[in-house]
Amino acid sequence: MSAEERRSPRIPVRDHLLVTDVMTDAPIGRIGNLSDSGLMLITDQTLPEEALFQLRFPLGEGGPLLNVGAQAMWIDAARTPGTWWAGFR
Repeated sequence: MSAEERRSPRIPVRDHLLVTDVMTDAPIGRIGNLSDSGLMLITDQTLPEEALFQLRFPLGEGGPLLNVGAQAMWIDAARTPGTWWAGFR
């Protein structure tokens, strides 16, 4: 998908913001980018598409924690073996 087709611009995340699965209280990955309508997660786990998650991550390095409900929309193998990109809305 080209940048022109996207509904919301993506904002890259410079900090390594660790994302926790609230239901298991276990790390699930880190944020790759954010937009008005979702986020991309970089993970070492295969995640089921269309599954619902409760996620928690800080708003910036050392910032307050944000809890969000999110649906996994897609997952693709990343360039690094054993790593996946997952899109959430």
